[in-house]
Amino acid sequence: MNGYVEAGYVVGLGTLAGYAVSLVARERSARRRLAGGGVRQVVAPSASEPPAPRGEPSTVEKPVSPVADQPPRHLG
Repeated sequence: MNGYVEAGYVVGLGTLAGYAVSLVARERSARRRLAGGGVRQVVAPSASEPPAPRGEPSTVEKPVSPVADQPPRHLG
C-alpha cells in the first residue's frame, strides 16, 4: 500500500511541475507579444515611384500587428 501512496505523490508532483512549466511558457509568450507590439516592417521605396502626396501616409514604414485582423475578444 505504501508504494501506491508514493506513486500518487510522484504523479501529483509531476503534474504540478508540468503545469508550472506551461505557465512560464505562456507568460513569456505574452510578454513577447506585448513587447513586440511596435514591430515595424520597413519597405524601401522604389526609385520609379513618385513621392506620396501631402496628407497620405508614406510607404517607408508600415506597422505590423498580428492581431489587427482579428475581432476583439470579450472575456466573461
